Amino acid sequence: MEENQKQQQFLVSSVSELTSSSSSLFSKTEPVFARFSLDSGLPELRFGQGAELSDAVVFNVKISQLFKLGPVESLCISEANKEKSHSRGISIQFRNEEESRAFHCAFEQWKKEVVVQECSLNNGAVSTSKSKFDDKIEASSAKMYFHYYGQLLHQQNMLQDFVRTGILNFDIMEFPHRGS
Repeated sequence: MEENQKQQQFLVSSVSELTSSSSSLFSKTEPVFARFSLDSGLPELRFGQGAELSDAVVFNVKISQLFKLGPVESLCISEANKEKSHSRGISIQFRNEEESRAFHCAFEQWKKEVVVQECSLNNGAVSTSKSKFDDKIEASSAKMYFHYYGQLLHQQNMLQDFVRTGILNFDIMEFPHRGS
């Protein structure tokens, strides 16, 4: 990430937890800040009060989504991950529409930066984000599989295998409720 984008801060009206009680997370007497930063090495969004944002609510930008609920209200959802077994959501109230728009633009920039960082790996480097497929299948095996079946000759052979395609067609027609 560029030097000038190591940190970006916004003043917001309030932040509330999305729970059955939906109480405000912070005191209404002090200003609430939303700060994008790379403090932990990963792009994160912190909500808190005071200069140091002590007792901050932290969201990993990589696994979070931001939804606009109204002109000055948004919803930030963080997906469950290895550290947290559940998702977390907060409601954010902005002071005005302009600040809401600026915050959404910043969120998208930080989110894009995560994608750029993951895509700009050197040859042979391993990405830290893994899908379920990556966890179950060895990389060299997957590479050989997709290389083999990616060739048109092998796709043509599979489609011309009338026994295989006939059985598949029969199964789809006879049992449409199964789906594919």
